[in-house]
Amino acid sequence: MFPERTLSNFDNVSIGTGLAFETLFKPDNGYYDPEREVPKLKESYRVIWLNGYTILRSIISSISTTEDKNKFLSKSNNTEELVSVFLEEYISIFNLLSSKGYIPILFIPNYKKNNTLEKLDRNILHVDDNDSYTSKTLMLINRAIMLIRKDYYSGLLKELSTYLVSNNLVKKDLAELVMSELKSGFKIKLIAAGGDLMFTHLYVDMLNHKYVNRLCLLESHTGRIKRHYEINSKYPLLKDMDFKTVVPFIESMYYIFGDNNLVKPVAAKIRKKLYDIFLRNKINSTSSRVAVDKVILNHKKEIDELDPDFIEFYKNLKLVY
Repeated sequence: MFPERTLSNFDNVSIGTGLAFETLFKPDNGYYDPEREVPKLKESYRVIWLNGYTILRSIISSISTTEDKNKFLSKSNNTEELVSVFLEEYISIFNLLSSKGYIPILFIPNYKKNNTLEKLDRNILHVDDNDSYTSKTLMLINRAIMLIRKDYYSGLLKELSTYLVSNNLVKKDLAELVMSELKSGFKIKLIAAGGDLMFTHLYVDMLNHKYVNRLCLLESHTGRIKRHYEINSKYPLLKDMDFKTVVPFIESMYYIFGDNNLVKPVAAKIRKKLYDIFLRNKINSTSSRVAVDKVILNHKKEIDELDPDFIEFYKNLKLVY
């Protein structure tokens, strides 16, 4: 039996996920916390991409006590139990969002297909098998994802495709193409006009912004909505360094500055050096990849003195988005 959980005021939706959805619309029985300042929805959105990893993390986080979490993480059959709860919650989420006029898309990226990400030794999905809470949680989520992809994802996507076509939301050819690519890939496609939200804690997903008209992040728990260029606020901080105004959210910088949820950042000394170089050369959050590349390579000698291998690593970064 699954442990007792803290649910939101949306039926059968975990607290972290439900609080995010409160930004989009108010629960029928009121906000979960009347004292909380719910972010205001300033623009309209139509498609909501639901990262399966994030839904699973939210379910585990919603287990009411630390003792119950630790007991559950140590159970032998916890993968099947978690997947069962996931399937029930996903149906609740789908019904909730679709009833409010949104197009919910279950997105379970196959990050192994991102060769650059897969080769990084800082990829947190390559978790060590140890007894820590974080390690056990990540391993459980990875096992659950494998089970969902093996036994359920194709069927869920087929049902989703049927729903989209039968409700005249998407033409059949496009629906079949998108669902086929979702089964094996890690990218998204434009499904419908009107703006897209990405519900995820794995910020590499936001690099998909180039494939849709307007992709914004919907944050778990806070419900804040961020444009793709604001995701640099998720770079792990270093003292007295304002990454969010200096370091742009572009693919190469993501693999270097990381997010601590999927990619650990490179050594602090390298990030400090790059930050200093960017400041001196007026790189900022809106700078292009071309501008960043030029500045970094123009300061090769300075960077080599700190780490003679970094420039070679940087030049060999294969960008896949």
